[in-house]
Amino acid sequence: MFKDVCFMNRIVTLVGTLFVFFSCDSGEDVIKEEVNFYTVNIESNYSTSDTDNWVLASDANGEWLDIQPYEAGETIVLRGVLPETNMFNLTFLDVQNPPTGKYYKFYTYSEIKLGGTWILAKPLTGTPRSPIGTATVKLNNFTGNIADIKVSGVKGNLIGSASKIGSEASLQVTMFRDTSDLMLTFRQGNEYRTKLLTDVVRNSTVTVDALNAILPDHNFPVSFSGNTFYYVGFYGYKPNYHLAEVEFIFSESIDNDGGVPSLQMGYNDGYSKYKTIISYGVGKTYHTYYKFGSPITSFPVFENPSIEVVNNAVKNFSWNTDYTFSRSTAKFIDPVGKNIAWEVFGPYKQNTTISFHQFPQLLLDTYESLNVEGIIFSEGSVHLYLDDYTYDDFINARSYKGGLILKHEPNEYMYYGWGID
Repeated sequence: MFKDVCFMNRIVTLVGTLFVFFSCDSGEDVIKEEVNFYTVNIESNYSTSDTDNWVLASDANGEWLDIQPYEAGETIVLRGVLPETNMFNLTFLDVQNPPTGKYYKFYTYSEIKLGGTWILAKPLTGTPRSPIGTATVKLNNFTGNIADIKVSGVKGNLIGSASKIGSEASLQVTMFRDTSDLMLTFRQGNEYRTKLLTDVVRNSTVTVDALNAILPDHNFPVSFSGNTFYYVGFYGYKPNYHLAEVEFIFSESIDNDGGVPSLQMGYNDGYSKYKTIISYGVGKTYHTYYKFGSPITSFPVFENPSIEVVNNAVKNFSWNTDYTFSRSTAKFIDPVGKNIAWEVFGPYKQNTTISFHQFPQLLLDTYESLNVEGIIFSEGSVHLYLDDYTYDDFINARSYKGGLILKHEPNEYMYYGWGID
């Protein structure tokens, strides 16, 4: 209570709650009232039956503001004394209960704006397509590895089974329509070749001579010497595309054993949308380039940023880098018990610091095995968005699962990840 009367400096209404700031003479106590500052809606289709589920809020200094359990179908209103900034950290905790002991999974999203709503829901999916039969594709004069053949259309690679006798490969292809255009792509030597198969009818057999297949319209030399793995893919979509349904695979190669010195890979003209993925690395250090929409015109190069981990404990983690990125992710684990995993998302800034105090007493009383002291950094990643996508777009997409998001994914970005052995 106040010893003397202070004059009221200003009154602010936030989420239906009266929030009063008092300005007093030097030495007087100042009391800030608790207010409702954020809402979490858990829709009835969101699964909470097999886990204990909690939502927590903390300020930028790691002080916990509120903690509440939740179940499907509930609405949670976070309440507490507002942080000095207009943002807070929002954390979701899922506790699994396997026979080997409890497993804790934390997800923290930093710099969440006050007064908003986060929706937890089962994501919407497109109308599933059901297989209606098969077709057979025979590839003659093929001297490569059968694993390097793909036949694609709706749902990406459609090969259900494959065999090879001599130089003839026989591919059983799943059909989702009575008649479909299919893209046959294969690697012969270090080149990828394509053949568009038009109007393929289910239960039919199509025979292709590998010598008649052509190089993609646009080819790039792809080299990964010195790297232990790579993944390169060029994809095309017809009009009315759906990201979950890769229409055509022009060329795609994945290798975890060191790869080859050079490949020729690329894409064909005449498609409404394109997707390109290029990923490569050594050990736990890797680079990824992603582009959706227009095709690439040159093979991108992404140099290693210089990143220094200053402290690897989740209670006082920080890192520095010579790049400024759009978003960062830091992953932490309990290296002894292997029962805690914590993923923290935030807008990346140089000299980034993450700080969390010991868990709220309610969690400690409920789960005796929880202790923030043993949780250390294990893996990090940073995104550099090359279009107009932002960290706010990322948060909006995550916070409205199941809803209509105008900008759900970036169209172009570079991604760098690294880990600690």
